[in-house]
Amino acid sequence: MSAPALAIANQLFLGLSTAAIYVLVSLGLTMIFGMMNVLNFTHGVLYALGAYFGYLTVKFTGSFWLALALAPAGVAALGVLIERISIRPLAARPHLIQFLATYGLALIIEQMIRLVAGNNAYPVDLPAAFAHTVNLGPFEFPAYRVFIVCAALAVCIGLGVLLAKTQIGALIRATSEDPEMAALLRVNTRAVSTLVFAGGSALAALGGVLAAPVFSVHPSMGEEVITTAFLVVTAGGLGSLRGTIVAAIIIGEASSLGLLAVGKYSDVLSISLMAAVFLVWPTGIFGRAEGR
Repeated sequence: MSAPALAIANQLFLGLSTAAIYVLVSLGLTMIFGMMNVLNFTHGVLYALGAYFGYLTVKFTGSFWLALALAPAGVAALGVLIERISIRPLAARPHLIQFLATYGLALIIEQMIRLVAGNNAYPVDLPAAFAHTVNLGPFEFPAYRVFIVCAALAVCIGLGVLLAKTQIGALIRATSEDPEMAALLRVNTRAVSTLVFAGGSALAALGGVLAAPVFSVHPSMGEEVITTAFLVVTAGGLGSLRGTIVAAIIIGEASSLGLLAVGKYSDVLSISLMAAVFLVWPTGIFGRAEGR
């Protein structure tokens, strides 16, 4: 295989691994909007907190696997607190008010991170089990990037099974589609909403932990991902889980291939591609027509 073809294949895979991070973060954002109809701008700092908690866990225990378990759990608990004190009171307010209020809260949390951890970036070593490459025929990919893709795939499958095959999933779908009717059927819709917010927060944190060895940990990392996450969620169709996955892959691949085509202007290429998506599907790829 020629060198240009290998370079393109490598960029495609790097784009897929980046898209896997976007999928994890954006799925949590989509779940929260689909359930609570709230535009949650604190999602970016929850991603950053997951990365910081993961960094600290690795630093003090030496175990990346423990970080993968503890950081999402810790951020999920924080998410419950955020949902109780700031998200729930905004549920019936216009989206602009929700956006401004959660944006302000995100700025406060980010400044608290800076006060505690400083403005420096902290590198996270690759787990020893993935500090090598994987050969797939003529292709050679970083093992950790392969792990990120597999982890995101496992989460997507697990989430699909949870929503489609379990009682908890049935309660989530019922509350999302018709909260008033669910309440009349004695479903504790507030508890279900809190559970979904905690789960969405945990997904953001998981994305942060997985991203830490690739991008390092720094205070503004939440700002960098939340814009892309909102773009993914709206391009896929607000509230659509499969639309979120498709849009994340499109943006991840466009950004990666754009590095080969236009270098530092790859983000412009990604945004232009999403603008084209909105011209074809004004409500997103799967939009409201499919429901939530």
